[in-house]
Amino acid sequence: MALALLTFVMALAIILGAYWIFIVRSEDQTQLSLRRRLKKDTIRDKARLAILKEAQKVSSFGAIDRMLRRNEALLSGLQKRIEQADVTISPSLFLLTTGVVGLATFLAISFYTPWTAVAIVGGMLGAFTPWVWLNRKRAKRLKLIEEQFPDAIDLIARALRAGHAFSNGIGMVSDEVPAPTGPEFRLLYEHQNFGMPMADAMRKFAERIDLLDARFFVTAVMTQRESGGNLSEVLDNLSSVIRERFKVKRQVRVMSAMAG
Repeated sequence: MALALLTFVMALAIILGAYWIFIVRSEDQTQLSLRRRLKKDTIRDKARLAILKEAQKVSSFGAIDRMLRRNEALLSGLQKRIEQADVTISPSLFLLTTGVVGLATFLAISFYTPWTAVAIVGGMLGAFTPWVWLNRKRAKRLKLIEEQFPDAIDLIARALRAGHAFSNGIGMVSDEVPAPTGPEFRLLYEHQNFGMPMADAMRKFAERIDLLDARFFVTAVMTQRESGGNLSEVLDNLSSVIRERFKVKRQVRVMSAMAG
């Protein structure tokens, strides 16, 4: 029994050690190298954006990376979820993590039970655990953005009434509103500041956050830029609508709790 336990522990240690050395460590070194390149003052703005794009796609495990690139739907969907959860991991590394967790769970259950079917089911559930963690982290972050969004809109509206340009209002939000909303507006500001058309930057902003309030915000801004009008007043109204919706949702939750 002791020998079998020792064998199992050693096999698991070898798998996890090889996984860290060849995958995680290599991935971290690549990301660190890219971050160092971004800090150099000699890099031009366009090159900086290209490196940022490269950093989002780079992977240290070529086979899985090539498979993901052939399946654009899987790659884009998983990459979007990772970005929305604000996790610093590539899609290929995440898939490898699910495989390692599933394999480790399978081996652990196999050691304690003679039923292979039970071990297989347990391994599948173990492989699903990183997805549960990612979705929970994503949902928590999007909920916090949703709560902070009215304050961000109010700040932009005040900046517009004070005579600032819309882009300056975005910059103020990125500096004064805490994470996770502030960094999202910082990325929006940097995209348009580095030369991306405002319409494209706004569309990417709405796709990245993937909230109804963000789509309303982008639609209001783009409509005003095309047809004119008082944008600060439009943003004030949008902020009020979002807050009223939160109030209704809280009332519904309270009534549901009382009914239960």
